[in-house]
Amino acid sequence: MIFFFIILYGLLLGAGDLLAHLSPIVPLLTALGVLVYCRLMLAWVKRSGQGAEIGLVLPDIKGAGDCALLLPLLLLPVLNVFLFGLTLPTLSSVLLMFGVSVAEEVFFRGFLLRFLGSLGRYGAPLMASFFFGLFHFINLAGGADPVYTVLQAFCAFGTGLAFCGVRRRLKSLVPSIAAHFLINLTGAASSVSAAVSGSLLICGGIMAVYGLWLCGEKQ
Repeated sequence: MIFFFIILYGLLLGAGDLLAHLSPIVPLLTALGVLVYCRLMLAWVKRSGQGAEIGLVLPDIKGAGDCALLLPLLLLPVLNVFLFGLTLPTLSSVLLMFGVSVAEEVFFRGFLLRFLGSLGRYGAPLMASFFFGLFHFINLAGGADPVYTVLQAFCAFGTGLAFCGVRRRLKSLVPSIAAHFLINLTGAASSVSAAVSGSLLICGGIMAVYGLWLCGEKQ
């Protein structure tokens, strides 16, 4: 059932990107569609009793050390502000970014990470993050620069590993949902430049190492 949800989600985003140029109301309709989608998916999760298993609970923070683990998740939002500056997003953008953050974390760090659990401590996060990076190629449907999309996918792979590590350590999707939302909120479509390319590569690499370190720790 969850794979039906992710296929539906991909079609919804892809259609929104393709039709966005037709009318200013299309982005708002897309955002509302994603929020309705999230509501239906979360209702299904609740009915199936899988909420705690996939991390839809408050994080298990036991002290300052656990709080410190969340700080690296701010690396990409800070980098985005440095590269692109701060702009006031539209209401439809905020709604869409929030819906996207919830939907993608529930699937990639919730269901998919658990589904791939037999691959081991490193295998499951690596594979789930690979699919997360690959999923970003859907942005090509909206006319994104292919080279920038590849760089974004690599950065998403590294960030996905960090999210997997925090998810396993704190047993919750809440930190990664919040960080994902901040990344989306501060990000901006960009043409490829040396600064952007280098920053995405370095950030993706740092986050990948951080995520693998967390995944390697004994729980």
